[in-house]
Amino acid sequence: MSVARYAVAAALGAAAAVLGPKIWQQSRPAAKSALKMAMAAAFEARVRAAEAAEAAEDLYAEAKSEFVAEAFAAAVGATGASGAGSETSRADGTAAQTGDGREPGDGPERAPHRDSAAGGAAE
Repeated sequence: MSVARYAVAAALGAAAAVLGPKIWQQSRPAAKSALKMAMAAAFEARVRAAEAAEAAEDLYAEAKSEFVAEAFAAAVGATGASGAGSETSRADGTAAQTGDGREPGDGPERAPHRDSAAGGAAE
């Protein structure tokens, strides 16, 4: 390095040492303002993320509710396809609807549990 470069570097170093505290004092409010803006942006980001998470949870709950309702309807429909809930005609021409294909009044309203007739333990 040449002597001129050392002189320039020394002058800049001395200027920084003398002017550094003044520059820092003048830039401190700007730095504080930038930090406050960053804090506000981080808060807004947290709020928006919480809103997005709540919307996602609501969507999940709705989808789960519909899924369970559809699965229940499919299960009921599958058991109903074997004659349960079908209409039977009476001798007088009227129709009676029962849950297991029997006429109303033909015995107990619900069938006994399949294991109780065999003497086995309930499921």
